[in-house]
Amino acid sequence: MQLSPPAGGDGEQPGGWAGLDAVLRRAGAALDGPPELVALWMFVARAGRALRALSEPGLAAVGIDTSDFAILAALWFRGEPFRASPGALAHDVGLSQSGTARALQRLELRAAIRRHGHPADRRATIVELTDAGAALVHRQLAEISATFADCLDAPGGTPEGDTVDLRLVAAAFAAFADRVEHAVRAKTVPTLPEPATTPRH
Repeated sequence: MQLSPPAGGDGEQPGGWAGLDAVLRRAGAALDGPPELVALWMFVARAGRALRALSEPGLAAVGIDTSDFAILAALWFRGEPFRASPGALAHDVGLSQSGTARALQRLELRAAIRRHGHPADRRATIVELTDAGAALVHRQLAEISATFADCLDAPGGTPEGDTVDLRLVAAAFAAFADRVEHAVRAKTVPTLPEPATTPRH
């Protein structure tokens, strides 16, 4: 799939390359450092907020929040046998140990995961994705993918000939996320802040 950057609408900030150029000009005039870093921070944060807003309604409809789904997805992406320790999951999704424990309790109650003792260490616990949990992840990822694809295919102004390979974008975001998370963990803060949860009714 190719991503074409839309133009900003009335009353909106310029989109795509026009928005990037505006940020680079303003940041470059005011800062000593590379303006591209400011632009990257700004647009990554903006995309994160928008993507959360897109995914939360579907998750809320099945009674889970973003923290719960992040753990299920982390187990699913590990591949069979879909197992990990609570500590490894906390690292994968950027939750505190206590936040991970609460999410695991909720997921166990809905039979999306099961917990059992480690075969080599009686003090340790292993978390395993159940068939029901794997089915839930598959359904939600399909829904998120379809919703995201609809957004990318929406009409918008495009500088002639400009497209972006989504595989390259994903690879760049993955490397960026790894570096930022590593930098956060290298500081005195032990874990990333917990994401806001979707209220349950």
